[in-house]
Amino acid sequence: MAVYSASHAYAEAMASSVSPASPDAVADVIAGMIAGAAAAALTTPFDVVVTHTTTQPRQPDGGQPANALQVGLTLIKEQGPLTLTRGLGLRVLYYAPLVGCFFGLYEYFRELLDAMGA
Repeated sequence: MAVYSASHAYAEAMASSVSPASPDAVADVIAGMIAGAAAAALTTPFDVVVTHTTTQPRQPDGGQPANALQVGLTLIKEQGPLTLTRGLGLRVLYYAPLVGCFFGLYEYFRELLDAMGA
């Protein structure tokens, strides 16, 4: 929500040149897309580590499986630090429009309910 709020002022200025009829609605969607892209980019490394942690094979001796920190360090050691950004582009392309639509609809219905006095 903080990225959304911070990018909303920037998005309003950008949206007024795109759609003078309803710059607020366009600004809501643009700010949501920026927030969705930022969230996807920030959480990708954690998602990569969690995926590797949950899909690692069982230990043959019945010992404890590696924890997320161990898996992350092993990934970096074996494949380099950029391995934690695997899938970043696809996640951003998925979540940016999704979150943009979410915030656009959220703000639309919030304003609608405020106008109705709810």
